[in-house]
Amino acid sequence: MKKEFEIIDHTADVGIIAYGADMKQAFANAAKALFSLITELEDVEEALSRDIEITAPDQESLLVEWLNELIYLFDAENIIFKRFDIAQLS
Repeated sequence: MKKEFEIIDHTADVGIIAYGADMKQAFANAAKALFSLITELEDVEEALSRDIEITAPDQESLLVEWLNELIYLFDAENIIFKRFDIAQLS
């Protein structure tokens, strides 16, 4: 598999470039990159899963909503995810 994501310097803070063979994989890799900024994902045990459903008017907004929902779950419930199975993305 090719590179999943890159962390880059950004004037505001930090940036993420996510890669994928399709948009589902790119969204999953963006989420993985987000949590890799918080901790070493190899140290995270898979103990639970969540179903998340979000909507947005376009793909860019959907990506922002996706990452914001994950940040909310981290902040509100102290959950760190390391694997993302996106069933549907449209």
